[in-house]
Amino acid sequence: MQEEIKALLNEECIIIFDTNVYLTIYSQAPEYTAFEFKCLEKIKNNIYMPMTVWREFEKQHESKYHENLKNCTKVLDKFKKELEVIPSKISVQLNTLKSFGYPELDELENNLLQKASSISEEIEKYLSERQGLTKIKPRIFEKDIVNDFVCQNIKNGRIFDEPTLSDTLSWMEKYDSIKDGSDIPGGRDQKKLQSNKYHDYIIWCEIKRYCKANNKNCIFVTNDKKDDWYDEINNIKIFKDNLEKEFLNDTNQKIIGLSSKDFFESVSNIYEIENKNKLKYAVEALAEKYKSIIDVDDVINNEVYNLILNPYKYINGEESVSVGNEKFDLDEEYDIVSFDIEVQNITDEVIYYLVDYTLDMKGESYDYYGRDDDTKEVVLSPPIEHSIEANISLLVKKEINSYFDFSSDDYEVCGTIKKEIKVVTYTPYDDMLYYENEIDDSQNSICPKCGKIVLNENMSGTGFCINCENEELVANE
Repeated sequence: MQEEIKALLNEECIIIFDTNVYLTIYSQAPEYTAFEFKCLEKIKNNIYMPMTVWREFEKQHESKYHENLKNCTKVLDKFKKELEVIPSKISVQLNTLKSFGYPELDELENNLLQKASSISEEIEKYLSERQGLTKIKPRIFEKDIVNDFVCQNIKNGRIFDEPTLSDTLSWMEKYDSIKDGSDIPGGRDQKKLQSNKYHDYIIWCEIKRYCKANNKNCIFVTNDKKDDWYDEINNIKIFKDNLEKEFLNDTNQKIIGLSSKDFFESVSNIYEIENKNKLKYAVEALAEKYKSIIDVDDVINNEVYNLILNPYKYINGEESVSVGNEKFDLDEEYDIVSFDIEVQNITDEVIYYLVDYTLDMKGESYDYYGRDDDTKEVVLSPPIEHSIEANISLLVKKEINSYFDFSSDDYEVCGTIKKEIKVVTYTPYDDMLYYENEIDDSQNSICPKCGKIVLNENMSGTGFCINCENEELVANE
């Protein structure tokens, strides 16, 4: 891709940023924003703006700029909230130690709480001595540099002509005529409000018209996550092949599409700009740290609930022979044999973790004996006692929406990779022993065929137990 970009830049192609690329700059780390503007300085003469992009940017840039300034204070607020919960966390952990019999913890708790209080006092003292600090903002955003860049580009004539009403109506009509919108820009927006759904498609038509009229190849940069711009292959987003072909067919020019992250990385390599991508490095560096926010009990209980609800879904064919065929009750209590978290993948905005754990559990299963002749209730065998090993692998994601939420403790279990039960031991039931221990003589009979003591309710009515009766029926079929 980098070589393609270099070749197109040498041919004086145009570069088009989708509106979301300009707006994303407001929410990124100041260091990374500075890096992006070094790249923009090298290619600014190639950057053009469709009229639709400019209109969308004009509507949103001011709110994004002020939202960025508010986020600066959120960092401090988050820090203060973290300090506020320290005392309760200390108490919870010490109560756990007390339950295990650790001695003389009251004095330790008092000392720790005093130190936690002194930390909060130091922070308050720091702020009180620096009035107005909450209005601080990153130096790079002392003014709206994104808007300044856009305005300078427009001043230098690098903006498309206003589409005529006839052009716009024609593009809208064509968009509406396409029933399956998955292969056109904005196709996933067909259910949006009437005034919004056409934007992506009109931008696409504007680009094609300009490139055809001016014999220009194009690099299109967008952070749109919908699949009407990109196909995803092995977790890698690739600009749609049908769009490249359509562009070539309609304009006789070439287009390549990619995200802003990939684009700026390529530009920095081409022009040998030092890429201090602090956002990327920070996410990678903190990926290990983020493991600590994943609550072990929360993740395990997320799947244990489903396991207890329907354990048969977790049993493979080989294990099923030792489990009763009618009912399987697992104890809610379990022992954690192993629990491991590994970073699976890091994208622009999400860290994916693979969580593997193994649990020891106990339970009882039951075979189907038939139905009671009078009540028609299902009659079950005596319990089969089990010791099982549950092996679970889950995919957990942690979203990083911007530079300012590194301390967020939100995460989500987004998929199950593996779930299986291995029966470690099982104790088959013995009808005679079970009934001798559990039932008095007035409640049972002896089956003349198998010789076992059987509950009266498990006799078939023909003088044999239900098991023998069922075997006889099967043999005669």
